[in-house]
Amino acid sequence: MRDFSHREFWIFVMTVMHTEQTAKILSREQRVAIEEAIRKQNCPDIDYPEWEEIERNIVSNRDKIVSGFMSMLPAALGKRQLINGELDILQMLDGKFRDSVKNIDFNFLKNCLPKNQSDETKRALAFIDEVEKLKQDMNKK
Repeated sequence: MRDFSHREFWIFVMTVMHTEQTAKILSREQRVAIEEAIRKQNCPDIDYPEWEEIERNIVSNRDKIVSGFMSMLPAALGKRQLINGELDILQMLDGKFRDSVKNIDFNFLKNCLPKNQSDETKRALAFIDEVEKLKQDMNKK
């Protein structure tokens, strides 16, 4: 087993800092100071332009993942017609997905959405609210 390269390590650090709940409650200044200390100690050859590039890519890819999840959730719950190729993807999810809705942290999903007020974000929020209501209805039964 080989160690991570400095770039791989820094990608991991940035991913953790963008997803870990403890890191998310820190102020931006505190988080950046911790990141800087980790960078200096573990991968000083990562410069600021590379740091920024990695951080932008992590945010962009996080948004793609959340968007992909949010676009597949209605289809998985039978609320939307399948589009080309989605049947194969949904078969991978199988019926267990419906059972796992009880474990979804809806507040976390809402916090992961972009802060903008785009139509896609509004649709995603509406859908999260709808699924949350379905969960509440399931719990009542």
